Amino acid sequence: MTSNINKKHFITGTQLIVFLFVSILFLVSCSRNADVSFMGKSLKSPEKEFVKHLEDKGFSYDGSSYKGKYLNEDVFIILSDDINGHYNKMIVSAIFSNPQAAKDYYDKACKAIAKEHRGFEAKDDNSFGTIGKEFINKDGQSIKITMASESIMAMVVTTYNVNDTDNEENLISSTKADTMAFSVNDVSFNMVKVDGGVFKMGGTEEQGKEVEENELPIHNVTVASFLIGQTEVTQELWESVMGFNPSDNKHRYHPVENISWDDCIVFLKKLNALTHQNFRIPTEAEWEYAARGGKISKGYKYSGSNNLDEVAWNSDNSSSTHAVATKKANELGLFDMSGNVYEYCSDWYDETSYQTGEPKASLDENHVIRGGNYRGHTTTCRVSSRSYSPSPQFGEHILGIRLALSTAN
Repeated sequence: MTSNINKKHFITGTQLIVFLFVSILFLVSCSRNADVSFMGKSLKSPEKEFVKHLEDKGFSYDGSSYKGKYLNEDVFIILSDDINGHYNKMIVSAIFSNPQAAKDYYDKACKAIAKEHRGFEAKDDNSFGTIGKEFINKDGQSIKITMASESIMAMVVTTYNVNDTDNEENLISSTKADTMAFSVNDVSFNMVKVDGGVFKMGGTEEQGKEVEENELPIHNVTVASFLIGQTEVTQELWESVMGFNPSDNKHRYHPVENISWDDCIVFLKKLNALTHQNFRIPTEAEWEYAARGGKISKGYKYSGSNNLDEVAWNSDNSSSTHAVATKKANELGLFDMSGNVYEYCSDWYDETSYQTGEPKASLDENHVIRGGNYRGHTTTCRVSSRSYSPSPQFGEHILGIRLALSTAN
């Protein structure tokens, strides 16, 4: 039936699976503008404007992708949206039954992109397929074209800086903090020394009118010295220990999420066996003390600033998790203590615990979670804001983990 057809205009089940695999592989989102374009329209244009551009070019949306013609062939387009009102990634895929037809189209697409992006440097890149070419500008934004298989050509247009995958290490290395480095299965992570002290825990004055009843009364708490993770546990670290990645928004440098309390206990047991350490989850008091900046606290409302956007991925600037350590650190050099994902504390949650005494670690039904998340508002990202986890066997895509480690004073 298809023996006389060189170029394929329908998708078999196997090819659909491959197409979806390629799409998932490339849908990694960061957030910077760039002068990359598609059919004459900048991808950094406002979302509605770019969609109208596609519609004007004859593309239609089927609920999962835009379908239309590019260089006279049927293509499928998946757009990844950004918090700043523009798309930051576009995947263009074309599927063929004849490998030579696919290769011919790859060559045609490379020539078209080179013509449309004359200021971009071209280099070979086969990291995601059999052959590939990347066009990159001086700011690091890129268009990557690849033969994902013998029958699929994929083009990925990104408005973010492709070097952002190294951003975590760059920011961490430039942040002054008293750190101790650890490594497991070739994945390194830093723990920050927090000198012990006494602090006022709860809804203190700088927290303003958003203080809730479960943050009162304000009370003095003494915390011994300890180590705490400089960042939330990344998906890379989790997978190196557990062998799988449960996160909904997958990226090696993003915080791991969609993990239950029970998952965390298994993770800690395996991590400790591999490192011969005694890593644990911080207590609620340790967490708040560190988020406030410990002994060198400047009394901020959020962890590291009174301006939430400086230090946190939250509902005003984000629609998903982001790579850790891409916002400003707090006084101790800790990243993302406000926003990105909620973080487990070892204490069980009791709304009245501040009224009845300092909360204690427990294996009760719901544990305290702190820090807010990328969907959180200014209220939940405050350093004194408290919430609680789901049942121990369930996780959420807004909930992750940060490590702690006891140490001598």
